[in-house]
Amino acid sequence: MSVKMADMADVASSDAYRHPGITPTKAIVAKLVKLARLSTAALKFQFDVTDGADVFELKTLERGECPSPSTIDWLPARPRAEAAQHFRRRGKLVSQANHSRKDGSDPPRPALLWYEHVSKAGGTSFCQLARNNMKRREVPRYYCMPSEPPIVDARVGQWSNEKLDAWQAEQKKNIVSNEWEPFPLARFEMNKELAEGNGAAPPLLLVFVTTLRELWCSKQKQGIVSNEWEPFPLKRFKMNKQSPPATKRVIGVNMLQESENSPAKSLTEETGAALDEAWPATPSLLLLFVTTLREPLNRLLSAYHFWGVLKTGVRNRKSLKKEKPPLLFDWLRDMKARALNDSLSAVGMGKGVGTGKDKFARVGQPNFATWKFSGGSLPVFGWPFSDQPEEAWAPSFEQAVRTLTQFDVAIPMEDLSEHPEPLQDLLGWHDFSITHVVSDGKVVNNDAHGELGTEEHLKLFDANRLDYILHSWTHAVYLARAYCVAPEGSHVQQRVKKSKVSAGAPAVPVKAQYKAPTAPIVEARRAIVPK
Repeated sequence: MSVKMADMADVASSDAYRHPGITPTKAIVAKLVKLARLSTAALKFQFDVTDGADVFELKTLERGECPSPSTIDWLPARPRAEAAQHFRRRGKLVSQANHSRKDGSDPPRPALLWYEHVSKAGGTSFCQLARNNMKRREVPRYYCMPSEPPIVDARVGQWSNEKLDAWQAEQKKNIVSNEWEPFPLARFEMNKELAEGNGAAPPLLLVFVTTLRELWCSKQKQGIVSNEWEPFPLKRFKMNKQSPPATKRVIGVNMLQESENSPAKSLTEETGAALDEAWPATPSLLLLFVTTLREPLNRLLSAYHFWGVLKTGVRNRKSLKKEKPPLLFDWLRDMKARALNDSLSAVGMGKGVGTGKDKFARVGQPNFATWKFSGGSLPVFGWPFSDQPEEAWAPSFEQAVRTLTQFDVAIPMEDLSEHPEPLQDLLGWHDFSITHVVSDGKVVNNDAHGELGTEEHLKLFDANRLDYILHSWTHAVYLARAYCVAPEGSHVQQRVKKSKVSAGAPAVPVKAQYKAPTAPIVEARRAIVPK
């Protein structure tokens, strides 16, 4: 079912992307869970783009056409555009900050591209794209992952939001990759103000200070107001009832004195410390969420060939042994045992403590992407999928869907080379000359249909059905945003390609390219405290 714009009750009213087919997250979750309940044969029929239901209309989208909006009931609203705007303007941060201080407006805010690396789904290639399109100093050296001695690939997924904020402020990096850990759901808290906002300018905030028997500020200062004679107006507190980071802040100083001749004194250290805490010099970091996904069995085979076959040969060369590479299903059984051990370990993936002894433990787990985007909550189980009770997988799958609806873009690895427009529009990148590189060995495009027998393919399809649903759905969303959805706003140039619209469907923008903002986006980076 598609919904009208007026019915989008649980979609942010300030959503930066409008389309008649945008569906509330709750309805999308229900649709995808319903698909997961189907039998294997029925689910394959839903995905069949030739003789089946083609549930996400991929046949139309892959032709570069936009389906009729009335048939789209799976397209989520885009996250607000502010984080992407700040990311694209990051190179002008210093110059615009200096200019903003001169004209009295506030400088732009720092923004960090959070890349959620799904192992063997194009993460190395994406990091290479980052190097091609960003300045060298912006990108961490080791596959876009921060280093934290003695660990070269620090587990950024275990970091607190405060630690990530402090790391970015110190290192001045503008991209970070999280490969081994599941996606930390707390990261969305760093953009909470955008999700809760309504697009209007943030309200004025007041920081309340009082000094007893002390007179401060004998003359007017910019950014301060003093109330000496009147009693404190309690209604002032209402101005701070909702307090996202503000563009302007004013200190209200309520000065009580015993006589007009009291000498002027500076604020006490305690009051100054309170001011620093209430009025931070730098607002919280904004995050831009990006990931790449891959056809699940092709990803699984790539993981097997890399971690199972290739790495066995590397170990043989180092130890002069002649260990045989494991067969696929032997490797999968071993990886299931490793994943189970990791889930039981106190320092396993997603536990937020320690580094764990086996960082590769999850790469062969069925429904690996669902585990990733559920925050690591999906239990370890095998096949057949029908043996698993719904309560064992549904909550984690629902969370994974909700997580991906909040990502700025989830890129199907298979589409990036031919359809880079959504990524180009979002990040302002232009060099897509290299879209597939590997960290070790040769570039190999695994084909599960060609490498697996019919029975093997069916068994693994069933075991990884949750990831198949996520991949097909995000594939459709990515293409729909390329051909059907255009950002609103003065910074966008829309182009309509009428020949790329299905019969009976209204002409809609094929793609939209961002223009450079004509006016600075007013966001607070540093408050102006009187000296």
